[in-house]
Formats: sequence, C-alpha cells, structure tokens
Amino acid sequence: MTEMLANYYLMNHKFEAAVAELEAALINCPNSLSIKRKLMLGYVITDRSDEALPLLSSMVEDDLPSLVGNFDSDEVCPFPILYEIITGSHKSARSAENLTKSLGIIWLFQDVPKSLIYLEQAYANDTKNTSLLKVIKMVEGYIKESPSSVSESPYT
Repeated sequence: MTEMLANYYLMNHKFEAAVAELEAALINCPNSLSIKRKLMLGYVITDRSDEALPLLSSMVEDDLPSLVGNFDSDEVCPFPILYEIITGSHKSARSAENLTKSLGIIWLFQDVPKSLIYLEQAYANDTKNTSLLKVIKMVEGYIKESPSSVSESPYT
C-alpha cells in the first residue's frame, strides 16, 4: 500500500510526500529494486542527490546492466519529465554541484557515457564522496566490458 501511495504522489508531483512513503516502504521491502529506484529518483527530484548516491551505488553493484537503458515510458515519473524537473524551473534552486550529480544519476538510465561525464564532473567537485567514486568505477567497468550495449539516448 505504501508504494502505491508513493506512486500516486509521484504522478501528482508531490515529491516530498512520495519520498516519505518510499522510505517507509523500503524498510518493509529492503531488496525491492522498484522501491529503491523510485526513492533514489525522489531524492534526486527533491535536491537530495547525496542521499540518492548510496541507493544508486547499491543498485549498480547488484545489477548495473538491468538499470542501463531501462527507463520505461510507463514509469510514474518518465525520463523527459524527470529531466525537465531537474533542469527546468527548479534548476535555480539547485546548487551546480547537486545539478551535476543529479544529471549523472538520471542519465545512467538513458545514456551511460553521458552519465559518466556528469558523474566525473561531480566527483571533481566532491573528491571525498566514496559512493560517487564507487559508482564511477562500476560504470567505467561496465563500459569496458559491454561497449556494444552502451548506446546513446534518444533524448540527447
């Protein structure tokens, strides 16, 4: 029920309420990729990218190939809408550092090389962020191991 309510909040752009519901849902289902992914995106949308990074790190470590290019159009917050929220009218409220981290996180689902560029830029400004470095290393390894499956997004 908590995840369903969170979906409702996400679809209606009540992001803080969605994050609260997803945090509660994750306690009950700590291995749910769906909940982790939505919570991570909720953190990104609400300008809490540092809280999103450990979730992303965990998901990347568990199964990076299943995340890459897997942002379905039926998501409760589709990629084009998510991108517009992060770069559009809310952009001015975000620090440049958080904007770069946020873009690195969301582009991982659409365009791995573009994601890596943003993640590396974010790390250059936050070299003590071990979660960020861990994600970068795993993404670099993925690109080296699977160059044929790394493609550019239609949103670039």
